[in-house]
Amino acid sequence: MNNITPIRQSPFNSESRLYFKVCERPDGWQDKHGTWHADPNQKKLLRQDPVTDEPIILATVGNKYQTVQNRELFEGIERAMIDTVPSQYLDGVTRSESLSYGGAVGLHDYLFPAMRVAFNEAVLRFRIVARNGYGLSAVNVLAGAFDGYCMNGCVTGVADQHYRRHTSGLKITGIEDVIKRAIDNFWIEAAQFKAWADVPLSHSRALECLENIPGISKRLQGKLHARFLTEAQDRGPSVWALYSAMTDYASHDNVSPLRTTGKDHAAATRMQRAEQVAKWARSRAFKALAA
Repeated sequence: MNNITPIRQSPFNSESRLYFKVCERPDGWQDKHGTWHADPNQKKLLRQDPVTDEPIILATVGNKYQTVQNRELFEGIERAMIDTVPSQYLDGVTRSESLSYGGAVGLHDYLFPAMRVAFNEAVLRFRIVARNGYGLSAVNVLAGAFDGYCMNGCVTGVADQHYRRHTSGLKITGIEDVIKRAIDNFWIEAAQFKAWADVPLSHSRALECLENIPGISKRLQGKLHARFLTEAQDRGPSVWALYSAMTDYASHDNVSPLRTTGKDHAAATRMQRAEQVAKWARSRAFKALAA
């Protein structure tokens, strides 16, 4: 379960499950004579298991990969929030934290309840998600909206590419500009969502849209359409109801439950789904609904 921390009531060096130390060790192999051979091109990233104290291998990466510690990344982002977000929107901000794949992917999800837009039954709140991955994903910052009515979350923006990759000379810079753009986009997109609620959408046209969005399987099309019918009962048959069905797919198990794989992939998979929903909403088929 995620731990929730009000960020204004705790110092920015407050503890988090994400603040473990990541260490590096040479990669290599042992031949049949027992001789160890180091691989000059690769290294392993490890952390200590908090329960057993045994090492957990997070990833095998190239030697040019620069390890950025989670504490450095996330505390830098929090400082940027304090410096950038207008003070009236910092009241009540909370931080939830989650890990996947033993810590290879970590997320801090920040919710700003004072920065909100309400329409119909929806109450949209500003959201920032910071993600760091060791070998499995890049460093990035995403922003979007969280609908308190159905507890759905969406992401609509991604941080500048220039500091996303773990490469030699990586600098965690430019976050303030990313947050400023995200705030501007939130108001624009919230107005768009509100407009979608006033655009009627028939059941047949919703299904036609889903069938024309690239990358959605036939089975998932049917499940999303079924969820749209449910959302339409509460929100009215509208473009906003279809979008809410999509964000439900990212946030909950109503449309497509996460697979049980034996790996703690839930947080990472839900964020991947949220990014996929953002692509669906930018598709030609979906944009045509509100044209």
